Amino acid sequence: MVMNKDIIKQCIKDKRDEILSLDVVKRPFEFEERANYVFVGLRRVGKSYMLYQRVLQLLEQGVKINNILFVNFEDERLSEITHNDLNLILEAHYEMNGSETKPIIFFDEIQNVEHWDKFVRRLADAKYTVYVTGSNAKMLSSDVATTLGGRFLIYDVYPYTFSEYLNAVSVELSDQWQFSTIEKSKVMAAFETYFKFGAKL
Repeated sequence: MVMNKDIIKQCIKDKRDEILSLDVVKRPFEFEERANYVFVGLRRVGKSYMLYQRVLQLLEQGVKINNILFVNFEDERLSEITHNDLNLILEAHYEMNGSETKPIIFFDEIQNVEHWDKFVRRLADAKYTVYVTGSNAKMLSSDVATTLGGRFLIYDVYPYTFSEYLNAVSVELSDQWQFSTIEKSKVMAAFETYFKFGAKL
């Protein structure tokens, strides 16, 4: 059964609108221009937000939102998609936005589609810029590096450091904060939460 292209278009448009409404806490990561990336890690460590951060950065640099193709493969509307349907995503994008410019492609949790790597490798060979995330054992960074043959930079994503966590929960520290009763109390309270529950927000 072939995937319905209109459903793909809905997913693309809904995700685009969602990203435009996000307030993203930026992590200290420098993206290389025109490089392809695979972000690998456990669930809920911030892989998707690395993609959001990059999309918003590109928009600030003048890239048009219509030139961003972002697909979340955990969207239940795409639960039946197979590797044979993946090219429909490109077709849907070009039908929505025209074909004058190659889109910058973001595939979130693509490990849900078997044989995804062959499609992604073809995109890289065709000079698309591609960003990918994945979560499970099939996406171990060593295996991905072998599969994608040097076409992608592989980056392991970890939960927030405590410094990043403070930034995410809006705890701003002044010079000599450790001597301030109020600021020190805020840091200690944040650390207790961070220690008990981890860096997930």
